[in-house]
Amino acid sequence: MSPTPGLAAPCPDGANSAVHPAASCADGRVVSGEVYAGAYQVGARLGLRSGRWFAATRLSDGAGCWLRASAAADETRRTHVLARLAGVPAADRQVLLEARDGAERVEIWTQPDGPSLRTRIAERTLSLGEVTAAVRALTETIAALHAQGLGHFSLTPDAVHVTGPREAPRFTLAGFDALEEIEQAELVPIAVDAFSAPPEAAGLFKHSPGPQLAAWDWWSLGRLAQEAVLGFPVAQLLPDTVRMGLPTELSSHAEAMLFERNVGMLRAGGVELMEELGPRLEVLLRGLLASAPEGRWGEAEVREWLAGQTPKERYQAPRHARFFRIGRRCYTVPEAAHVLQEPGHCAEAVRHVFAADERDTLMAFLRSDPTQKNALEQLRPAFGLEESPAMRGVGEALRREIVAATVLHTLAAGEFRWRGRPIAAAAAAMLEDPARRAVAIAELKALAAPPVVHLLKRHDHSASVFLEATVKAAIEAEQMACQFKLERLAGDLPVSEIWLAAIPPLSQVEATHRALRERYAQSDDENLQKIFATPHPPNKVLVLLAWTARAPARFRYVTPAELKRRQFDAWTREAEAAARLLFWAHLRNALEAGPLLFGRVWTLAAGALGLTALVAVHLPGPLGVVAGLAPVILFAALRVVAWQVQTRAVARRCPHAAAWRWRDGAARCEREAAGEADAAGLPRVASAVRERFIRANRERAELAKPGKCAAVRRASRHWLTWGAALTSWALVALLAAASGYQAWRRPPSLEAHAAAWRKATHVEKTVREEDMKLAWPFKKPIDAPIDVSVRGAYSPTGPQMAAALARGRALVAPYKPETIDALLAIYVPLDTDDGNGALLFFDGRRGTLLGRNGVRVNFVPFPKMWMQVGEQRVFFLEK
Repeated sequence: MSPTPGLAAPCPDGANSAVHPAASCADGRVVSGEVYAGAYQVGARLGLRSGRWFAATRLSDGAGCWLRASAAADETRRTHVLARLAGVPAADRQVLLEARDGAERVEIWTQPDGPSLRTRIAERTLSLGEVTAAVRALTETIAALHAQGLGHFSLTPDAVHVTGPREAPRFTLAGFDALEEIEQAELVPIAVDAFSAPPEAAGLFKHSPGPQLAAWDWWSLGRLAQEAVLGFPVAQLLPDTVRMGLPTELSSHAEAMLFERNVGMLRAGGVELMEELGPRLEVLLRGLLASAPEGRWGEAEVREWLAGQTPKERYQAPRHARFFRIGRRCYTVPEAAHVLQEPGHCAEAVRHVFAADERDTLMAFLRSDPTQKNALEQLRPAFGLEESPAMRGVGEALRREIVAATVLHTLAAGEFRWRGRPIAAAAAAMLEDPARRAVAIAELKALAAPPVVHLLKRHDHSASVFLEATVKAAIEAEQMACQFKLERLAGDLPVSEIWLAAIPPLSQVEATHRALRERYAQSDDENLQKIFATPHPPNKVLVLLAWTARAPARFRYVTPAELKRRQFDAWTREAEAAARLLFWAHLRNALEAGPLLFGRVWTLAAGALGLTALVAVHLPGPLGVVAGLAPVILFAALRVVAWQVQTRAVARRCPHAAAWRWRDGAARCEREAAGEADAAGLPRVASAVRERFIRANRERAELAKPGKCAAVRRASRHWLTWGAALTSWALVALLAAASGYQAWRRPPSLEAHAAAWRKATHVEKTVREEDMKLAWPFKKPIDAPIDVSVRGAYSPTGPQMAAALARGRALVAPYKPETIDALLAIYVPLDTDDGNGALLFFDGRRGTLLGRNGVRVNFVPFPKMWMQVGEQRVFFLEK
């Protein structure tokens, strides 16, 4: 074992890291066996690679330490390196003293505690837990060194010391003899150890400075972990077929592996030679022992591995493969393009695509790497979008952003992302803000330009379909909303939210449509109902209906239950209307069946005269007339009974119709039936109406719950009216038969009738009551009577007419009727606020009222007053 300097307690004599003159040994150089600076007993020389190292003992306390002697010309560089090392927490106390003794520069280092890792490995190999602990401890020191701009460059099992119990070992990094700055103006001289140096250092004595130099230490960490697991260098595992063409020295085998020459398909890391590796350890070794320095794991990946994650490893990448670095990670071009599309980096996308003159941009990397010529050629169509006619109306900033997103998508050859999100999620986020929705819609329309969609189809067909189909459907749905004037129903629901309804996947939009169809049966808006009833709706209709589903009440959607109730009510109204129409039709048929009983006035008069004649012709004189009136009275009684029955039937079946009057007949039934047909949209044919009635009742029964709905009653057949009509014909037939039979037995004689009437009219000359009455004493005035101002016609009620008739008869009772030549005015007071009344006119000679109407007047006549009412001269006799 070759001991190395390590971490120890502070120097007890107060030595520090300042460079100062010190007493040299007798020959002016550090020599084994002599005392240096009067404080350190120099021991044997150590076999380290950089400078002359000696074991020493501090005379003051007997503590062990090491002396490093180097040429004084190396003083400035070495002092600067050690000054930076002081900023590393794990190494800030390792340098006890820096001194210059003539031509030599001397460093005194503490001696680390515990044996080296090589000593521990010689005893036994490390477990996965111990390897993990070593990697964790060494990662902290390596990361701290790199943060100070330093590289260790001699990380071997000899440079790591182990302390503590076996169950919880502590690992300390020492061996800072090859410490160098990573960033320098000139090539960095570093000795190459084939067992710990990376492939890019093989065969070189000086190395290019820069960030890639830090990859050396991470390779060395991988080699250390590999040897800790195996117990020996991996070069010993080379198969015999490979060794046959190589020198016998193990270092030659290790060097051949670094060059990847004459070793077949074997990689420099040699991980494939190791057997029975667990997956955790294998991914660690493959990540740290990647041949390509830019693809090798660094601090970020190792920390992820320590956290239990599995970072991507690039073990199979060629040794000269280039990787683009973003932050502390390296990526292939497709991976870098994918990372630049993520939310944390998408803001830099335009710069990485268009700022080719900046060294840290992806486009500068592509142009600097000759192997990326094909990738640059593939980007020509994407860059051509900037001058495309379809993008002329798009602002420059948005146009460049679209070009950058398309370029990164082409390089990544994966999912298209817009501002760090998949296009569907990005579109939804853009449209959520109502204040920016108009801008978002304009951006989506620009993204949906045919050239952009065409470029996306190659690597992300779903994104191209989304932009092409979704944007098209949203635009067409918006146009439909305006065409069918749906914005008047939307209220405060913006039409622009149609775009939000178009964003979800088609399956989700279809699911929304299905849910809408399941929840609602129709819309009361005529235009929307046409759209809603489309059997196989296209995308634009699905989007439009999904938009209306956001506020179904505004768009007057009707639930199935409400529609069922409406249909039930409609069928009920139709059934009731059909029943009323059939009621009037049946009543009309029944009335038309008995014209002598229910016909017009002239028909009734002719019938009455005929019936009277049938009887009176066989009974001469007044007795025949009286006997002839008997069937007429019977017919009248039958008509009254039928009228009462009809009145109740009309009131019960048609409560809103006018009351059934004595004069009403088949003509009114015809009018009522026509009105019902027109109002309900029913035919006027009874058979068709009957079918509609049956259908309406059947539909009502299907819509209603079982046993919860009584059918609309069928229309009455009016059997009593039919009975009265048939009875009238039976009576006529009976009278006709009896009259015929009587005429056959005893033919009527005109002379018998004349004799009977002469006998009936002969009256004895006796004093009659009429002879006691007075003659009419009131004569018409010669002068014109008072002209009465009439305020309008007046129709008295039945009781008023009866009272006026009784009053008139009482006034003329003392006078002989044949002497009365005046028309009497009967005053009827009215119950009004102005106290006005009405005049009815009584014919004193006939003892009846003149007509059924009177006139309104605005004064009360005084007794025995003659008045001129229109063309009539009337006399007011009342007291």
